[in-house]
Amino acid sequence: MKKLTALVTSLVLGASATAMARPARLGDERWRDRQDHRYDQERFRGQRHYRPTWVALSGATRLADGRDVIVVGGQHGRFTQLRFQTTQGATQIDRVFIRFSDGRWQTADLGAQIRPGNPMVELPLDGDRKAIDRIIVLGDAGRRASYQVFGI
Repeated sequence: MKKLTALVTSLVLGASATAMARPARLGDERWRDRQDHRYDQERFRGQRHYRPTWVALSGATRLADGRDVIVVGGQHGRFTQLRFQTTQGATQIDRVFIRFSDGRWQTADLGAQIRPGNPMVELPLDGDRKAIDRIIVLGDAGRRASYQVFGI
């Protein structure tokens, strides 16, 4: 009888230990996104913390055939605003597509020309503190014109 009681007790304790080690939801692929969102909410309660300086998201780049794709990636952090700044010549920026790391898109019709006399144009991002995957710029540029993208 003692052996039977010991066997039942060990089976019950072993089953409960196995149940504790198993993740709550198997196949839940958005678990990490919810954890990151929860972390951001806890970290930034009260006064919001914004990046104090502009960060270069690209080197000097140019529009080739009226289009430029700038791959940013989430490793650069989260941003609230973009700045397109001329490095040489004049560039006409007609439309900007921004793909965020969560898969959402933002489209902006800028219709702005950046040149030495008007060296930059700024674009606020939808929402607060977004991680950017890539930026697609449509427009026209002079033969030797180039620009750079910054984020804050």
